[in-house]
Amino acid sequence: MMQRVVIRNLRSDRKVKPRVFDALVEDNVISFEIKNGKNNEVIPLTDVLEQIEKAKETTEP
Repeated sequence: MMQRVVIRNLRSDRKVKPRVFDALVEDNVISFEIKNGKNNEVIPLTDVLEQIEKAKETTEP
């Protein structure tokens, strides 16, 4: 069964914290769903982490 978790910006000054994306959890696989207007984009967490690690490698002295 898939579980959808709303991820909000908890550091926002707004009373109702803005929704940033949804985390989708199914069979221990986590993906992010980002809503772009009428379209939804789903990206696996592993892809996000891989890109972050590559960015860190290119910015390290």
